[in-house]
Amino acid sequence: MSQTTSSVASIHEEKARLPHTDVEQPPVSLDEKQPDTTEPPAVVSPFHPSQFPDGGRDAYLCLLGGFCCLFCSFGWLNAVGVFQSYYQRNQLSDYSPSTIAWIASLEIFVMFAPGPIVGFIYDNYGPRYILLFGTFFHVFGLMMTSLCTEYWQFVLAQGICSPLGLNCIFQAGTSTIPTWFLKKRGLAYGVMAAGSGLGGIIFPIMATHLIPQIGYGWTMRTLAFLILGMMGIAFVTVKSRLPPRPRKLELWVFLEPFKDTRFILLTIASFMFFMGMFIPINFIEVEAMSDGMSTRLAGYLLAVLNAASIFGRIIPGALADKVGKFNMQSLWCLVAGILVLALALPASSNAAYITFAALYGFASGAFVSLLPAQIAHISKVDQIGIRVGVVFACISFAGLAGNPIAGAIVDQNNGKYWGLNVFSGVMLMAGSGHLCTTKWVNGYNPNIHRKYPRKPSGASGSDTSSSVPSPDVDSQALLPLVPHAPPTTEARSSQGQPLADSAWRNSLPEISIGAILKEKDADANQTLFDKSFSYARSKGPVRDAANGSSPLAGCYSNAARIVETQYLQSILPSKDKLMLIVDYYTEYMVYWIGGIFHAPSFRRKLLAAYGQSSELDLQSLDWKWTALLFAILSSSIIGSAEGVSASWGYSLDDKVQLARVWGAASISCLNLGNYTSQYSIHSVQTIYIMHAYEHLVGSTNQWIALRSVGVVIAKGLGLHRLGPHPDDERITELTPDQKEAFVEREIGRRVWYGVVSQEWLCCTSQAAYTLTLQWRHFTSARPRMLDEETMTPLSNPATPTVTAVGHYFFDYAAVLLDVHNTMVGLLDKDDATKYAAILKHDGEMRATCTEKVPACLSPRTPYDPNWPQWVTWARRLHQASVNHKIIMIHQNFLSKSFKDLRYTYSRWACMTAAQNIINIYNARDANEPQWWVEQAFVVTAGICMILELFHRAEADGEAQEYQLYVKKAVRFLQLFYTSSVAVHGVRLLMSLLQEYEKLKEVSSTKTAPPMETLASRPCACVSDNIEDISITDAARGSHAFPVVPDIQLSFDDAFNFDIDALGFDDLMDYLPSVEGSLDNNVFHTSMLSANGWPTW
Repeated sequence: MSQTTSSVASIHEEKARLPHTDVEQPPVSLDEKQPDTTEPPAVVSPFHPSQFPDGGRDAYLCLLGGFCCLFCSFGWLNAVGVFQSYYQRNQLSDYSPSTIAWIASLEIFVMFAPGPIVGFIYDNYGPRYILLFGTFFHVFGLMMTSLCTEYWQFVLAQGICSPLGLNCIFQAGTSTIPTWFLKKRGLAYGVMAAGSGLGGIIFPIMATHLIPQIGYGWTMRTLAFLILGMMGIAFVTVKSRLPPRPRKLELWVFLEPFKDTRFILLTIASFMFFMGMFIPINFIEVEAMSDGMSTRLAGYLLAVLNAASIFGRIIPGALADKVGKFNMQSLWCLVAGILVLALALPASSNAAYITFAALYGFASGAFVSLLPAQIAHISKVDQIGIRVGVVFACISFAGLAGNPIAGAIVDQNNGKYWGLNVFSGVMLMAGSGHLCTTKWVNGYNPNIHRKYPRKPSGASGSDTSSSVPSPDVDSQALLPLVPHAPPTTEARSSQGQPLADSAWRNSLPEISIGAILKEKDADANQTLFDKSFSYARSKGPVRDAANGSSPLAGCYSNAARIVETQYLQSILPSKDKLMLIVDYYTEYMVYWIGGIFHAPSFRRKLLAAYGQSSELDLQSLDWKWTALLFAILSSSIIGSAEGVSASWGYSLDDKVQLARVWGAASISCLNLGNYTSQYSIHSVQTIYIMHAYEHLVGSTNQWIALRSVGVVIAKGLGLHRLGPHPDDERITELTPDQKEAFVEREIGRRVWYGVVSQEWLCCTSQAAYTLTLQWRHFTSARPRMLDEETMTPLSNPATPTVTAVGHYFFDYAAVLLDVHNTMVGLLDKDDATKYAAILKHDGEMRATCTEKVPACLSPRTPYDPNWPQWVTWARRLHQASVNHKIIMIHQNFLSKSFKDLRYTYSRWACMTAAQNIINIYNARDANEPQWWVEQAFVVTAGICMILELFHRAEADGEAQEYQLYVKKAVRFLQLFYTSSVAVHGVRLLMSLLQEYEKLKEVSSTKTAPPMETLASRPCACVSDNIEDISITDAARGSHAFPVVPDIQLSFDDAFNFDIDALGFDDLMDYLPSVEGSLDNNVFHTSMLSANGWPTW
């Protein structure tokens, strides 16, 4: 093994197990042992929605432990009314009700105030430590309460020490449940919260019966021992399914949730409801006794209330999984407020108080079970601990102030309780009303948020009703007859609602004669320019659903759509990293094929999508636009320099994996948006931006298929008919709406010319592409040279623009189109005619690349330091590309040139272009992205050099120089650890170099047969049992390159091959015909051998 080969192996030793790709493989010999290419099963993230068990032994045991936690925490809190009544009549009879109420209020406050810190500890270390801490402080606090006789002692023991433990117990129980349950999360929270209802029954009954029998002190100790036993069960069963994700303790960790508007609104609504919720619980006994109820019967009111709350926790929780957690919470919060005002306020009899206790217990119980479920619904699973803690810390202030305010109202009204009930009822209803703003962040739209929205009548325009449930307003446009104006940003945002709310609806539109005639008139009034651009607006046609999906044409079921959406949400990077990755692409990579999307506009839309939140809600976005985002992420992460991606926190392995994951996510988003039936320019942009990454990760075949779809979509959008428009000549005078339309037209033209350029640049690669576009197929005007930020004409024509890059692409792609069309027309002609056409197009390509090159890309123009950094890289890219196209023009005559000196010009042109390509790529800047085409150019150049080596005499002085060129190409390709193109290219070139070295050894030790014998042998693989025969130097003699070759030739043995798609078997036809010199098995073994390189 040569030294170079060893270096290749050592550099890429850790990459030996890269996954398989769809790169085309050479056939494998049947008598050769196959390497084990079985790919290990993909590891699915435990955060993926499919990994939530929603049942099973461990999940149900955890639910049991959560039940015990709520029994001991919130269940105890529900019994505080017993002690309010007892303290007023016994130890603290000298204090006012308002003063005594501070004990319960402080208990509520301290239970929830440390929530953020406890949540942070949970997210970092799991539930075990906080369960230990919580059990100790809660039990210890109750033991100390049993010894209290003074007001300050009750405050310290029952008001501070015990609730510190309650907080930890409550957090451990509520934060672990969502790690086990997803689809049944509402029901699971309801069952868990039923523990608090059971505790609210048992604790008051035990206290009421035990205090007269064993005294207050031993009653508190008995309750403490019961709690200790229940917490023993919880300590064994409560555990999180997901591994902790430690985060550094910083202030922003606790402030980050407030970037989410939904979180803020939910917190405000919960604050209002919480301020009124505990007032009836705390005062119901003393209020009932003031109206004549006996002390013994009043002691059962809390038991009745908490018994009913068990069902109020379970039933609404189960229904919430069907109709939505926010819907259910709003309903029962409203009912709770109505019950206080309509039943508790006028109550005076025992029956009224008992009825109120039962109904209020059921209605208020929903809050306890649904609030954690609501928080989990709008939060990432690994951040639930902190978010639950922050919410309850905020509402703890309401709990702190609510009871004292109520007590003060009673004192002010001379012991009357009507003011207390009014205050409580108003706060409960205010919390219910504010929950609606949480669901309708951008305002209420009856056409969207109604369960059965009103459908417009096409005939009369008046509102009509229907007994059949109708779809959302956007889904009525499933089959639009004419294009509609795109929805506003607010409308798009308001459409983002949980997928479950719109599942299983009828999405068929209402079509009437009136609607058809109305739309026909609208179509007749469109101008010619509007019609030519009707389907080319960047926001696409009217979507079939809120996020661009259609239940009829989609490839996902409703359940699969929900799961896939949650998975896509889970793989998004954090906002800071996402913006860094996007900014890298827009700053350093957007010049790729001429800037086919407007980077400033895209960035503004991305920031608008985030809003004040740190999370990107994919359900509220158009899926095709989301696909574009994922395409940019995948191309940017795999294309970024290794130092840049490391600064983002990603290793080399992370780059490849994330590029594949985000690339697959881009395809999923396209499918979720039904891109093949609902055409959008974002779909075309996505597909062609994916071109930058697909080849690097080995997904070439997938991109070829998608590229064909992209062409169809682009033509379906009318991008091929974006001719000149009057507004193009008065850019500075346009209104904002006209300017937006102008920008969309320009981007549409860029996209179309990018599509055409890629089609024509690939048309000479006959092994993979079929030409489908000609000049006659489009009338779109060329994109204009504009300032990218302002989209206004340039003051200096020499200023670099991404459009200039696209123009240059297109100009020499047009030459390749002429080559293709000419050669197709000359299929039946003789060799001389064909070669004359090749020489003609060679001259055209050289003239085009000299005369039409933009000043910023010309090597003759001095580089301006004020230019963008990508200009340097674009210069190299396009100089290499032009030389590569020279090779493509001559590829059909390259092998012939090795055998007939009359084709020597093709040999000289290819070797000169190959040398130029390798010389261009001698270094790489720190921030420079990698493009697969540059690596493919270098591989092609290296193959040309090796073919030249095999046809030169060993003593030829240029042979050693060409060999050095090949090694230089290998060293350049070794810089790209994450590129499958580079990996494949290094293995190919190194294998051919090894065969060349073996050929030299054979040549130096054996005698060659006569030249006539060599020429008569066919080019084929020989078996291993044939004796090796060497080539003499004369057989590979050097030659001179004529300036104007003689083209009067015969075409006896034409070779037609695609050097880009060349495999090992194909190369055999272009190497010297020498028995024993080269064996196809050697090539195949070399390609699949380890040497530190992965198998493909």
